[in-house]
Amino acid sequence: MEGVEVEFERFGSTSGTADIAEGIYNACITEINDVKDRLRTPVDGCYEIKFDVEGVPFEVKTSIFIDFDRLPNGELDPDKNSWQWQFNNLLQTLNYNGGFDRVGKFRNENGEYEDDVAFELCKAVQAMPENKTSRYPYVINLQRSKKGFMEAGRRIFLQKDRAKLEAFVSKPKKQTASTTPQSGVRL
Repeated sequence: MEGVEVEFERFGSTSGTADIAEGIYNACITEINDVKDRLRTPVDGCYEIKFDVEGVPFEVKTSIFIDFDRLPNGELDPDKNSWQWQFNNLLQTLNYNGGFDRVGKFRNENGEYEDDVAFELCKAVQAMPENKTSRYPYVINLQRSKKGFMEAGRRIFLQKDRAKLEAFVSKPKKQTASTTPQSGVRL
């Protein structure tokens, strides 16, 4: 429009983004959603957890991908279902006594089958006494993803269990064989 001064900022500009350091932050869970239907690759379950993180001006997420690996008798193989560590950590943090049984069916705290896992987990978040007394009852580890975005690590703990998260984060990570030459420029 002629005669009107408009401030220009290019779409996608990063001038307003904050540079947040990796580390342990106080957080609260704002949403848990079942996002399995959004994935291109079929999985048995995928739950996205959204956080409001103290001192972080943007929403932070993590996802738990569940893909059942079964034994010949149809039961879940306890040695090959690595998702169980992250998912069961969430259940333990929420003090939720339900979960997946040995055949991969989710049972609520009364032992009854439950189809809407995300709804059950949201009810557990709302029932936590810590969520009623503290703005940020949990601690999470913020880390940079392979794509450069900040995301929550794989473990969530209550504030009182901060030492457990610190111990988990400080464990040395498994080294993988590098295919990149030690000298030269990485692209």
